[in-house]
Amino acid sequence: MAGQEIDSRSVATALLCNAVDLQQRRNCGADEPFETGRVFTPRADRHSQITVRTNRYSVPVRLIGKRVRVVLHASHLVVYDRRGKVARHEQLIAKAGCRLEPDHYLEALIREPGAFLGATALEQADSAGKFEPGPQGPR
Repeated sequence: MAGQEIDSRSVATALLCNAVDLQQRRNCGADEPFETGRVFTPRADRHSQITVRTNRYSVPVRLIGKRVRVVLHASHLVVYDRRGKVARHEQLIAKAGCRLEPDHYLEALIREPGAFLGATALEQADSAGKFEPGPQGPR
C-alpha cells in the first residue's frame, strides 16, 4: 500500500460517489421535520365532538359531520382540518373522559343565544377558572 500511486481516475470516482451520496441524503428529507405523534381521522359528531381513544374532545361547530386529522402526542392532541390547526387539547388520561372548549361553541350561540347556560363546556371552563361571567352575572 505504501508504494501504490493514486491515479486521477480513482480520485474522480471517489469525489463523484461522495457527491451522489450527499445529493441522496438531501433528497431523503432528513433535514425536514417529521411527525412524532400518532395520527387519527375521526368524524365530528352532532355535538361538535370527536372521539380519540375512548375520550371525547370538542371541535368548532363548523366541523360537524366532517372528518378531521388528529395528531396524538404524549401529553396533548392537535386537531387539523383542511385549512390548518383548529384545536389543541391536553390529553385525557382516564377512559371515557370529555374535554370541551367553550370557544368551539360560539358559532352555535349566534343561532341560539340561550343554549349555553348550564352546558357541560361552560361548567368545565368555570371549574378550570377559564371563564368569568360578565358584570351582570348569569341570568
